[in-house]
Amino acid sequence: MLAAITIGTLGGALLAFFVSKWLLGVIARKVTEHPQRQTTIKVSGALFAAIALAPAIFMSVMGGGKMGEHYAVLAAQSLGLGEGAVPLILSLEIIAATTLTVIINACVGATLGILIGRGLFPARRGQ
Repeated sequence: MLAAITIGTLGGALLAFFVSKWLLGVIARKVTEHPQRQTTIKVSGALFAAIALAPAIFMSVMGGGKMGEHYAVLAAQSLGLGEGAVPLILSLEIIAATTLTVIINACVGATLGILIGRGLFPARRGQ
């Protein structure tokens, strides 16, 4: 159980970092060509993602410890993997929950970054 939590926490944090970084870059490029607005979007999204990381890990580990273990046992039995696969499935649940929570918060931060960027760096006439 401890190994599953450790692997899930580290894997979730790393996956959340790389996916959020990629996603924020895509969002910034799609929304505007203004470099200062792109930076505002990326920084705001990264700030929200960083703030959300600790609660995301806490929620995924606590949820994974009680509810997730029950579902991991059910998933292992339904896949015919036996009791040995329960820690692996539990760690995958923790990775998914952590990553999803951080990505959602990064998108919220990017949305606020879009609004902030438009307010701080208005478009010039003719753009």
